[in-house]
Amino acid sequence: GLTRAHGVLVNKVRTTGPAADAGLKVGDVITSINGIEVRDPVALHFRMATIALGVPVKIGVVRNGKSETLTLTSQK
Repeated sequence: GLTRAHGVLVNKVRTTGPAADAGLKVGDVITSINGIEVRDPVALHFRMATIALGVPVKIGVVRNGKSETLTLTSQK
C-alpha cells in the first residue's frame, strides 16, 4: 500500500511507553517526523534525537495503505 519505496518499517512496539501511547503499531511505516520526510532508520534516529524531551512529535505513518498522523510525546 505504499506509494513510495522509503520510510521505516515498525517491527516492534513495547506494550508501554510513548510509541504505544501514540498508537504506533507493528507493520506501520514511518514516513515523516514533524512534517520532515524520513527515508531510512538513520534519518529517523537523527530526527528523534534532535527533539527535546516532553515535546509532542507528529509522526507520519502509512498503515494498511492509508496515511495517518500520530502524536507521540517523548518521556522526560
